[in-house]
Amino acid sequence: MDQRRKEPFAQICKRCSGTFYAKRTRTYCSDSCKRGRNAFLALIHKTATCWLWLGAKTRAGYGRFGRQKGYHAHRRSYELHKGPIPEGLLVCHTCDNPPCVNPDHLFLGTSADNSQDMARKGRGMQGEKARTAVLTKEDVLAIKGMLDAGVVHRSIASKYGVERSTITAISRGKNWKHV
Repeated sequence: MDQRRKEPFAQICKRCSGTFYAKRTRTYCSDSCKRGRNAFLALIHKTATCWLWLGAKTRAGYGRFGRQKGYHAHRRSYELHKGPIPEGLLVCHTCDNPPCVNPDHLFLGTSADNSQDMARKGRGMQGEKARTAVLTKEDVLAIKGMLDAGVVHRSIASKYGVERSTITAISRGKNWKHV
């Protein structure tokens, strides 16, 4: 039977252990996996601190590696230098530089770990940085003063043109925690 006319079937890449589909039996999922470590390292510019990805990038600035799967380059770097990434974990940056693939700047974490790291470093869209923010830091300080004075949530909300639930969230420390 002619192998070229078969339907694509699932195969496991010899290098990355990823699943891929092909009509013929193949050993690797992509040319980049076939070439391996050297192809990856050829696309890195090492600076004093970060290893900058020179290849394709996502809109967010993260490196992209491999044609078929489109791995994030920092994930590939982690796998090459530190080993497999357990299911459900992210590869996070200590340097907060999306094109960096330096394995010393990468660590495994959950989505919650990544969010906490971002907030700890002040990179999150909190407070006035958030696109949907109506209040300013000064407004929130004034609102907290009014809350301490016992002013009713509804009247504060009316004064600032926000929902009562926004004032309640501020009073309970759920919103604007950093102020």
